[in-house]
Amino acid sequence: MASASNDRQSQWVPFSLPDGRHIVVDAIIGGFKVEAILDSGVGKLVLAKSFANRLKLTPRGDVTGIGVTGQARGDIVQAPNIYIGQTILHPIEATVFDLDGLSAAAGRPIVALIGSDLFDNFVVDIDFVRKMVGVEKLQSPIPNSGASIIPLLREAAGNRVIPISIGRQTAIPAIFDLGSDTPLYVSPAYVEQHGLLKGLRSSTSLSAGAEGLELNTTAVLHEVRIGQFVLRDVPVEVPKKWGRGIPAVVGLPILERFNLGVNFSANQLALRPIESVLNTGFRKDRSGIGAARDGDQLRVIHVAPGSPAESAGLKVGDVIVAINGRRLDAAYFRSRPHEGSGPAGKKFQLGLADGSTIEFILADYY
Repeated sequence: MASASNDRQSQWVPFSLPDGRHIVVDAIIGGFKVEAILDSGVGKLVLAKSFANRLKLTPRGDVTGIGVTGQARGDIVQAPNIYIGQTILHPIEATVFDLDGLSAAAGRPIVALIGSDLFDNFVVDIDFVRKMVGVEKLQSPIPNSGASIIPLLREAAGNRVIPISIGRQTAIPAIFDLGSDTPLYVSPAYVEQHGLLKGLRSSTSLSAGAEGLELNTTAVLHEVRIGQFVLRDVPVEVPKKWGRGIPAVVGLPILERFNLGVNFSANQLALRPIESVLNTGFRKDRSGIGAARDGDQLRVIHVAPGSPAESAGLKVGDVIVAINGRRLDAAYFRSRPHEGSGPAGKKFQLGLADGSTIEFILADYY
């Protein structure tokens, strides 16, 4: 188990939400200043293989990582120290995986995921309004003013889970995963058993993780309940394969609607609703395009059935060099403007590498 120290009772550090996908903090790992993702869904510190090589870390064993859709093989290395502001983490071991697929999906390099080394040793407050993370000594209680406290329990595989209810179904455990940019994953077995998608429009999408790219069924659920809070029209992904022993995973797009007090030691999660965003619509794709960065281009790797992109004739393998008149370059990939998640009815234009142009209208296709 990692040890940790903090030379102040409470330490607040800023974070960013680039592309709305991850909580990113500035950290110093092994003497290098990097952007690190806070990820309650991982255990030991996770390093990208390229970064571990830069640190000259020698593998001393192997490990199998279990993701939503399957498994990935990695290495165990002696972990470097982690500095987040004035907070110092001293993890004993780290795991190393090929994170290139995850980086491609995020449109930016992902070199480090910080999980239990932080959450097991500190009370962590995440203020999405101010975009600040508060790190306090372990014995600090969670302030409960205006908060709903729900259980945050450790299951057999070490994941932390919270109870959720889908529609009128009985509450089920869901993995508490700040590192997931998908609002909700549900296992195919649970979906089939309870007929969750019966009568709903659905399509497909791709998800990326250390285990690679996987095909999912995607739809919108009418109602999901967490504690006393009801969220409506929640996008859900149902993978073809399921690597977890828990039937659901709750991700950042749901969790960021609350300011959070995370106390692994006390098995508690404090939810403080952010009223201005609690009941706003979830971001969802209305284009049907799955693409991966290829230099200063996007290579199409998936076209969703029934989507506007499919109707317009876009094909897997097409290379996109401009979107809505904007040439793709490094500045574009830094900003990630989410044109495909724009409102239904908006005109969408793609410039392809072969000189052709594809136009269509964004629409709800699931």
